[in-house]
Amino acid sequence: MKYIKTLLLKILVLIFILSLSNCASFPKNKINRTFLNTQNIKSLNGEFSIVAKEADSVSKKHWVYNNFFKEVNRDRLKDRLKDDLILSPLKTYSFRIGILSEKSIKISFIENNESIKELVCEYKLKNDGYLYLKNRNLKLVGIPYIMGRLDIKKMRITLDKKNNLITEVAEHNSGAGLLVMFLNWKNRNYTYSYMAL
Repeated sequence: MKYIKTLLLKILVLIFILSLSNCASFPKNKINRTFLNTQNIKSLNGEFSIVAKEADSVSKKHWVYNNFFKEVNRDRLKDRLKDDLILSPLKTYSFRIGILSEKSIKISFIENNESIKELVCEYKLKNDGYLYLKNRNLKLVGIPYIMGRLDIKKMRITLDKKNNLITEVAEHNSGAGLLVMFLNWKNRNYTYSYMAL
């Protein structure tokens, strides 16, 4: 019994260290197109196309049907949704961002000019001029490193010179079976641009 408690404690410490480490980190050489601060943070308020207008080469390889809803959802709306947002070619879709306070942001998903889903989450404005979403960045699947994995997903947003929304995502996925066989260990970064409407 004591061995099991020690093992579980080691696993919890490992998960804690991984969640605080730079497993999912952003490249340091990225140029921020619009330096966001407390004076201009409300410039993010606006409506954007839900489907990215351009993606980098990594995301083109890994994502087939990407939309902003899938990037931000992280199972937060699971209790209210039966499915992910499925885009119909007969309807128009967009999303609206509204800064509510110094720490919270509201994202509304629009279908045919009507709000169909809303998500309120916290954010942090950092010294690099990006807005970092605090949106359940750490997700445990099973018992990590025993029989499961650890998923970390961080998202930061800014605007480009044409006021299109730029999202940068850093992901880390790792897991193992019985602390021995590593099932997965990936770090990935990708960027999307969502057209201002």
